[in-house]
Amino acid sequence: MAGLGEDAQGRACDALVHLLRHGGGRGVVFLAHEDAGGDLDLAKARAQAPDARAAMTNIGVAYVCFARDNPALYRTMYDAACDRATMGDHVKEADSGWSHVREALIDAGADPNDERELQLATVGAWCAAHGVAEMIGFREFEPLKAALGGEEGFARAVLDHVGIYARRASGNGRD
Repeated sequence: MAGLGEDAQGRACDALVHLLRHGGGRGVVFLAHEDAGGDLDLAKARAQAPDARAAMTNIGVAYVCFARDNPALYRTMYDAACDRATMGDHVKEADSGWSHVREALIDAGADPNDERELQLATVGAWCAAHGVAEMIGFREFEPLKAALGGEEGFARAVLDHVGIYARRASGNGRD
């Protein structure tokens, strides 16, 4: 879907909404992967990373680039994700974005037995990626984006600075 005009994306979004209403949350993943040419392939983003920290950044950059290249589909997917009735339990499935981030955090040293810390870190990672996706078009960032080689370099640099990747010493959330 990358490179399609807003009208074509709008028609795809109408199809997505229909699929979500009648086929459950799996439609989000299917359409994002199939119709968008695999632009939101989080497994690939993780696999291409040289280390666990880079995997986290790659997931965020893939999300930001997908949002930039497919704004209407991104908005529809985001709105659907906010609707628990539409999405159901997809977040728990192995191919969900949530699961990819969770596994990347564990690969980076998070304790797989500390469910609260994993949930907090996963929420933090998605908040960071979503925030960058929403703000990347702000004019005041143009000089910084130019200095970093464009939007992808900017997204990568911002996500690298978020700090959610640091392993906590005591696990009490205050270190």
